[in-house]
Amino acid sequence: MDDWSQALSLLRRHKIKWVDTAALNGLAQDGVFRQIYAARPTDARTFAIFCHEVGHILGSGEVEAWNFALSQAREFRLPAEEVKSAIRMYLVQYAPSLLMHFY
Repeated sequence: MDDWSQALSLLRRHKIKWVDTAALNGLAQDGVFRQIYAARPTDARTFAIFCHEVGHILGSGEVEAWNFALSQAREFRLPAEEVKSAIRMYLVQYAPSLLMHFY
């Protein structure tokens, strides 16, 4: 299964609508419940970001959303260490105070 079909499976499971950010040209659509704005995942890193955004839609905070992304990578048998590394790099760059909370 490729990253995109895994992402679609995840969206269907949680009844979330996907909007390709590339197609929006910077315009957001308001008033749609459980809608994700994210790029189409093409590798482990972008799948982790995609899953992180799904985690937020499901009500998770920042740390929980990253842990959700890692759990989904494991569930879909993606290279968990690659995903974990991508998450750590993101946290180091954008939210270093959260790094100690990420398992």
